[in-house]
Amino acid sequence: MKAKRKSNIFYALAVFLLISACVWTNSNSGIKSTLVPLPSATPTIETMATSEQTVSPTVTVVAGSFADFHLFAAEIATALQDRNISFFDEHATSSVWNCLGDETAGVCKDISSDAAAEGIPVAYDWARYELPGIEGYKAMWQTTFANRSVVKLAAIANQLGDNPLMPMAGQSFLAIVSVADDNNPSSIQEVRVLFFEYYDAWHLAGELVTVERAEAWLNDTCDMCYDTWAAWPE
Repeated sequence: MKAKRKSNIFYALAVFLLISACVWTNSNSGIKSTLVPLPSATPTIETMATSEQTVSPTVTVVAGSFADFHLFAAEIATALQDRNISFFDEHATSSVWNCLGDETAGVCKDISSDAAAEGIPVAYDWARYELPGIEGYKAMWQTTFANRSVVKLAAIANQLGDNPLMPMAGQSFLAIVSVADDNNPSSIQEVRVLFFEYYDAWHLAGELVTVERAEAWLNDTCDMCYDTWAAWPE
């Protein structure tokens, strides 16, 4: 597991406790977790000039880059607005965690040695973890849509290196979702951070549900949470 560049006591502790899950395999594709997103690349800009005029710059978006994720995020925003559960059928990816049996926190806590845990890792303020399957994960979102009137994409971000939900990832792309009620839409009740990876397509690999640092995720004031952050337009 690569060391993160930023200081984060609680985050580093969560990573340390979770890395003992020694093998992480995508159960849908059979791909080992050593398959990571394509390296993030800055879009290349080409400018063509003639004697009469200069053509506007053309941006080439690299698959798996932050610019590419920005394009994909429009689908996330639409799915949330439309309360489209089928989005998770298409993109949520179950993983298999082979546990050592001595984990005291994280996905493998209380799982015996050599046992496998399978599902979509969901963390609650990095303190409690669940591993629902695809249907269970969809049910979680159905409950959110039914009980909360305002669910929307608030920002996107990326995080270099591994993290407690994707311990062998080279880079995670984050969809930061705010959850509130119609009665008081400005009062955010929780933030849900969806972790995506890119390999041949965009895959939702895990989720953080948090209330402890909700505003920091939404206001670009959580330096330890991400490397790049961008507000999603209203």
